[in-house]
Amino acid sequence: MPASASWTIRKLFSLRPLVHPWITNVVGNGKSTFLWLDNWHPLGPLFARFGSRVVYNLGRNLLAKVDTIIAHHSWQWPRGRNAVTRDIRRATPATFVPHPSQEDTVIWNLTSDKKFSVQSAWNAIRRQHSKVSWFKIIWFKHHVPCWAIIQWLANLGRLATKDRLLKWGMAMHDQCVLCSASVETDEHLFFHCTFSSQLWKSLQKDLTFQCPFNGLPQIMDWMFQVNNGPQFSCSLSKVALAALIYHVWGARNGRIFKSFCLSVQQLEINVRTDIRACVSSWRGVKEVTP
Repeated sequence: MPASASWTIRKLFSLRPLVHPWITNVVGNGKSTFLWLDNWHPLGPLFARFGSRVVYNLGRNLLAKVDTIIAHHSWQWPRGRNAVTRDIRRATPATFVPHPSQEDTVIWNLTSDKKFSVQSAWNAIRRQHSKVSWFKIIWFKHHVPCWAIIQWLANLGRLATKDRLLKWGMAMHDQCVLCSASVETDEHLFFHCTFSSQLWKSLQKDLTFQCPFNGLPQIMDWMFQVNNGPQFSCSLSKVALAALIYHVWGARNGRIFKSFCLSVQQLEINVRTDIRACVSSWRGVKEVTP
């Protein structure tokens, strides 16, 4: 790996030991499969199994291909009586033979069709957790990705609010920049701040639904309970909550980083415009109860 490789490239290369068992090289003529480095033999990658001595003992260079040990339809291992040669010969089944008339292929062992998919790779490397009850409130059919990401982080308490920044030693004070009346936490910023509470109450008047305004957990519980109601109303309430959280977070960042102050009325116009644009793109959403 070059010394100038980026952090991302270095991280991807560090996953090689984890990914190797998921990839199998099926030998045909052996011309595109590395003899020592690829996972083609029942023992796995031979270099990983035996180290550099396997290259020395069998008289092949590190980048040798499998075709250098194929003779017609059988293996032609270099002569030798060392332990490495014996171990490899013993671990090679009689039915495990090359097919010189075919090309080498690579298969992905994590899917039934042996073809690579990002989903299977992600499921293999990520930490598995049980689904939370509110995931359908955020990741529903008509969600807006950038809104959903901010709402998801808010639900997990992972937004960089001032109370968290102060704990990390990255903020001078913890006062809410929208109202300057309390400590800036997730709950305060989106629901107890006079700025966001005015916006939310104004939106509810036109959206024909009334939900509790005690905090994010209570609102998510309420939306989860009414999730089986009229399809249009449910989707609209989800979009409205996501839009409010996204725009309030944006207004907060605007005041901190750009010294740009939006009034509640201006922000309300922006939220309504975005919700209207989002809803106008929907197809197949009915106002009747399923």
